[in-house]
Amino acid sequence: MPNIIALSPHFPPNFIPFWLRLKQTGAKVLGVADIAWEALPESLRESLDEYWCVEDMQDLDELEQACLELQRRHGRIDFVESHNEYWLEAEAALRSHLQIEGPNLDTIVLLKRKSQMQTVYQQAQIPIPGGVLATSLRACQDLVEQTDYPLVAKPDIGVGAAATYKISSADELEDFWAHRPEVDYFLQGYVQGELFSFDGLVDAQGEIQIMASHRFNHGIMEIINQDLDLFYHSLREIPASLVEIGKRAVEAFQVRQRFFHFEFFKTGSEQWTALEVNMRPPGGMTLDMMNFANDCDLFQAYADLIVKGQTHLEATRPYVCAYVARKNRDYRYSHDEIMRKYSEMIVYQDQVAELFYPIMGSQGYVLRHSDLDTIEQTAAWIQELA
Repeated sequence: MPNIIALSPHFPPNFIPFWLRLKQTGAKVLGVADIAWEALPESLRESLDEYWCVEDMQDLDELEQACLELQRRHGRIDFVESHNEYWLEAEAALRSHLQIEGPNLDTIVLLKRKSQMQTVYQQAQIPIPGGVLATSLRACQDLVEQTDYPLVAKPDIGVGAAATYKISSADELEDFWAHRPEVDYFLQGYVQGELFSFDGLVDAQGEIQIMASHRFNHGIMEIINQDLDLFYHSLREIPASLVEIGKRAVEAFQVRQRFFHFEFFKTGSEQWTALEVNMRPPGGMTLDMMNFANDCDLFQAYADLIVKGQTHLEATRPYVCAYVARKNRDYRYSHDEIMRKYSEMIVYQDQVAELFYPIMGSQGYVLRHSDLDTIEQTAAWIQELA
């Protein structure tokens, strides 16, 4: 029976089934977060064997003391997980201090810093746009001489294209340098192409147990900076060239007993350029969409891998699954009209937390159908402006 510490297990809410399935499969799940026990959803409280409330989740010493006390009470801790990008560095530190397998302080830099991701991609001979850590204006200008404009400036550690800028001229570069936020920035050549993800779950031997790909209507930076509506959908058939380069990326980053989310730009019929890697389940509703597209339960598959060491999945992808976002503006059709017309196709809908608004919108719909054209026509109808 493995002992698992779940950091911030209440967030995001749609990941709570991870902890329920783990407990049902035989794991002992020990929660650590900074909200009161009574404030946790009932389904989560039922999933936890013990819960430790800390005053400050940002205080690594306090987190470590909580984990040591839970270890004293329950025995050796086998896993520390949050499935949340925000806590990956805290997870890594705790694994190092408690001698737990998985990404630790020695390896987390490869998974969090974009400048280090580039090195791994280059070593694996996976195409990636030229980039440089913005240590000086001269270093940025040297990159321009190699790649020309435009450039993309992004925090070296960051998620979801937050505080990311497109730089198209020398004046814009000088303005960025003069007014950049006080964090490390990584600059890359801008890539023109269609954005695809390569997502999946890997076992302890590095074998992919399920894979998926999703195509996005815009790049995430454009969705945020131009205030566009997000639409992305799963592929029933993943291009062989994407599978090949995706598998190489999984091996290059030594993914083990984890979900992964890679981003690639399609720049030609069989040409792919790597963007970033996230060593956790794909965000938003994507994991749920993978479940809907395959009629499977990835929460249970993960629990089986952790507790039993194996899982059995058949990812036949009988459906296309799509996420359709709407923001706070006037659309031609109301929410009630959408639900009346497409209720059989809509497998999930809800208002979105304000934190995720810039990408995910204020209202999200998950569609499922066997035909991509039907999905695209429905999404266009939902997002049609007044």
